[in-house]
Amino acid sequence: MTNIKDKITGLQHVGIPTQRLQGSIDFYESLGFECIHSVESGADHPTVVFMQLNALMIELYEEPSEAKGA
Repeated sequence: MTNIKDKITGLQHVGIPTQRLQGSIDFYESLGFECIHSVESGADHPTVVFMQLNALMIELYEEPSEAKGA
């Protein structure tokens, strides 16, 4: 029987909701992250930005009604 810990090799990315997307982008850029991909919002989907620092990737997405702060 295979154990789940034998299948997990790392973390692909972390999603972070924000009410102020540009402020969050600026913050993570100040830490050294680089914006590597973005998808503009549509009627039913938020704007999404992927930022990377070395092997760490974060996904920032605009959620005006859900997020608390940047």
